[in-house]
Amino acid sequence: RNSGEIIVAGGSDRFRGREWGTIIGNEIAYGSAELRFPLVDGVIFAGGMGVGPFRGLLFVDAGVARFRGENFPVQKIKTYGAGIEFKPFQMIWARQSSGKFAPTFYYTFGW
Repeated sequence: RNSGEIIVAGGSDRFRGREWGTIIGNEIAYGSAELRFPLVDGVIFAGGMGVGPFRGLLFVDAGVARFRGENFPVQKIKTYGAGIEFKPFQMIWARQSSGKFAPTFYYTFGW
């Protein structure tokens, strides 16, 4: 941003599986690719009440951030994983910086 505002990213909207504030800078570039697929269209309980649909997802998020005009190192981040979605909730398993997959629960406003 030309104004020098600081951009903070992480969490459910960018870099899933990482905490909010994982990457910070006044210049940032990021991308996300996601594949969604149907798992179960609905679960019907006794009495005719049902919930659904449930969807599976595979994702990759990547980005770079830096502070323009400062002597800080460029920050790079990449996350990937899989999950189950039941709008408006997501349960994902993303690879952490430690190399292990950890579950994360999100309340989302996605499409």
